[in-house]
This record gives sequence, structure tokens and C-alpha cells, in this order.
Amino acid sequence: MTKKDLKKYTIIQDCINRFYTVPQAANLLSLSDRQVQRLKKEVKEKGPQGVIHKNRGRKSNHALDEDKINRIVNLKKTYEYEKANFTHFKELLEEKEKLILVN
Repeated sequence: MTKKDLKKYTIIQDCINRFYTVPQAANLLSLSDRQVQRLKKEVKEKGPQGVIHKNRGRKSNHALDEDKINRIVNLKKTYEYEKANFTHFKELLEEKEKLILVN
């Protein structure tokens, strides 16, 4: 749990214990009232895990696999591509190597 998550958890816990109102907690966390209500429900059900983002630890849908990354890095180190800037290098990869990279 990060410091930010710990701060969020303590403020939500204080809100549950009626030390803060929902609008006060929302103001402290820079969230909407509705988000604080949602977090209160999550913390009541799951405890500290309720404030942690559900996608934490997952790999992005847009991430490249390790083999492709290593191939691109090795190509960039070659004499043919070493002086190309990133935009030109991407264009060269698509043109010569048939590697399509999505932004």
C-alpha cells in the first residue's frame, strides 16, 4: 500500500467513524462526493484493499511482449537505425521490419 493509498484509507475510515462528513472527505481527497461514498462502501466490505485500484499489478492491454521489446531494442542498437530519432525509427520499423507499433 502506497502512502497515497494509506492517506486515502485513513480519511475514508475517519469518514466512516463520522470524524469527517462526506463533503469534507471529498475535499481532502480531491474527489467527488459520489466517489467517497463508493470508497466508504468498498472499505466497509474489503477493508484497506477497498482503496487500492483494481488493476494494480496487471499488465496493460497495450503492453508489448518481451520478445518484441528485445527485438526493437536490439534493432535500435544496430548501425542502420542508431542515428534515427524515435519517430523516424518507428516509421522504419513499420516499413522495413514490418513491426507495427500502436501509440
